[in-house]
Amino acid sequence: MAIPVPLSIPVPLLLPRTPAQTSPDTTMPAARPSTIPSTLPDSVTGQQPLSDLAAVSLDPAASQRVLSNTVSDHIPPAPVSEPLPRATSTRSARARRPPPRYAAAVTTAEPRDPRVSSLYAAAASMSDAFAVDANNKPLTYKTARKSPDSALWRLEESKELIRLIDGTNTMAFIDWTMKPPDRKASYYNPQVQCKIKDNIIIRRIRGTYGGNISDFSGNCSSYTADLQTVKLHYNAIVSEGAHMLTLDLTDFYLGSTLPHPEYMWLTREQIPSDVQDRYKDKIRWRGDRALVRIDKGIYGLPQAGKLAQDDLIPLLESGGYYQCKNTPLLFKHTTRAISFVLVVDDFSVKYSHHADALHLMEVLGHKYKYTVDWTGSKYLGMSVVHDKDKHEITLSMPGYVQAALKRFQVSRNSKPTHSPAPFEPPLYGRHVQYPSIDDSAAASPTETTYIQEVIGTFLYYARAVDCTMLTTLNKLASRQSKPTTALYKDVQHFLQYAASYPDAAVTYTASDMRLVLWSDGSYLSESLSRSRAGGYHYLTGKGDPLLEPPNGAIEAISTIIPTVVSASSEAEYASLFLNGQAAISTRQTLEDLGYPQSATPIITDNTTAYGIANRTVRLKRSKAIDMRYNWIRDRVTNGAYTVLWGPGDSNLADYFTKTHPPHHYRSMRSTFVRDKHPYPLPSPRPRRTQKTHPTLAAPSSLV
Repeated sequence: MAIPVPLSIPVPLLLPRTPAQTSPDTTMPAARPSTIPSTLPDSVTGQQPLSDLAAVSLDPAASQRVLSNTVSDHIPPAPVSEPLPRATSTRSARARRPPPRYAAAVTTAEPRDPRVSSLYAAAASMSDAFAVDANNKPLTYKTARKSPDSALWRLEESKELIRLIDGTNTMAFIDWTMKPPDRKASYYNPQVQCKIKDNIIIRRIRGTYGGNISDFSGNCSSYTADLQTVKLHYNAIVSEGAHMLTLDLTDFYLGSTLPHPEYMWLTREQIPSDVQDRYKDKIRWRGDRALVRIDKGIYGLPQAGKLAQDDLIPLLESGGYYQCKNTPLLFKHTTRAISFVLVVDDFSVKYSHHADALHLMEVLGHKYKYTVDWTGSKYLGMSVVHDKDKHEITLSMPGYVQAALKRFQVSRNSKPTHSPAPFEPPLYGRHVQYPSIDDSAAASPTETTYIQEVIGTFLYYARAVDCTMLTTLNKLASRQSKPTTALYKDVQHFLQYAASYPDAAVTYTASDMRLVLWSDGSYLSESLSRSRAGGYHYLTGKGDPLLEPPNGAIEAISTIIPTVVSASSEAEYASLFLNGQAAISTRQTLEDLGYPQSATPIITDNTTAYGIANRTVRLKRSKAIDMRYNWIRDRVTNGAYTVLWGPGDSNLADYFTKTHPPHHYRSMRSTFVRDKHPYPLPSPRPRRTQKTHPTLAAPSSLV
């Protein structure tokens, strides 16, 4: 049923999709009927479009429009005793704070600045928005309530509390004397969220339990599928020519019954006046606070994730779905040709027959409500495009970089930056290349926070779609424990690189699902006499791995070798070990997907490391090599890996071991990612047509 809304507040409408926007099958279980009459005009029967954001947020005349909003069917209606605050401020124009700036939309209908216009266009396709306040800080509950859109946020706050109390029966107001004296009561910590869906801005407040104050002492660990598993699953979809879809469970955390209740305080300020009137017979104030008893899972509760997962997995097992033995949260069916990856409450499904997909929905519909996207176009913040004609799947995150740059107040320079880190050319002619020492002043606390936020924001983006950023981010992260002004300048250089290449995408083409690894090491390229290992892992055909074209990255390795090595050969040998270890889980997941691997080829360009791994070099002076790295030699003997030699100028892993000159980044970028608007770059380096393995079967000298 619909909750009556004061006529003075413009409210975005939450409507289910029309049949034309969803799958042809409209008999999906657990579907929610619309509570909106079909005779409403088009201007009313839709959510708030981005183009109308200015009218809703700032135009006083817009507040007179009559719109209605819906919540769950099982929430009973209640009259609103007093109108909510108007969206317009009573302060003077001079004292009025600027409106909150959403990176997903601008607050003017026709922006004059072309950079703002480009941000608007790019962010329209984002799945999640970076919402920032007037001070360009991430939007919080407090700043949202002080914004010109506070009336809209206040309405969302009322809806969330009513949903938690009457909709899902998650919590209930009680007298504060009913709490056992030995139990702790936490605080209410609502979280604001701003999403973009179908070019429409959606505000959401999630009622959250203050998880740092809890007396729960049991196991609260739950598992999730990692990004590597998701990418392998997409490779299986495109290689098999299968169909895909995504499912999202509604109120996943709110349906699990707690073994014993928890308690939480809400302040008078956190309870809107209409909610206070609705539950005035149940609220018992203690000063300015009211106590609620929590009977079901709620966001922020330490054990909520495990309880929800413990309810979901038995439900799936009852329908014949089982979790693969080697890969957490990768499910298959005992008889049906269907598999899916589960990340919390988000399903990425591979299926061959429509009936198999409906069977999964029927099983989930016994307990949950859900939304389904039959194209599978969004998953984990990524846009997914499946081109069946070209046999390709492309992952991208459109608008993510533009929104992050706006958050960090970065404008692209007139001249593009083609390298993610400043390049220091070697001083040729010197016998010793001395390392550079950062003796600049310490960064300020503000700069330190800025550095950490930039690294954290771009790390997921780099792992998901743009692996060309990984090495630089890893180098920056290794220096952030003692940040300096020089590090701050390097971060600014990296942001210029991101601004120059804001729309990267990784593409997976159909293959034989054979895993290939490239390995490389960079000797003494890090501070404190340390070295760096790099690797590039992908799936390709069953031909010669040196000749098969590379595919999109399943995983890119760029990490500091954990020991100080004594020679470049030891750095290369350690890199073989680190890449081999990282690929163990990949081999197991491929086996779970139905693609058991023979000996996985690892390609190196160092003849000594090649000889040690294949036992064609007798060890004498090399006994100093850490014994942990001989693990790769035993795996070669056992048939799990085969180490091959490849020319250094074709080694794809070399990209992830050091900082290169800009022309190298330009020539190699198209090998790893695709850009929506690429610069006119030189062609990638030609790959050799014939492999030239060294002759190491009978070495004449000792190593």
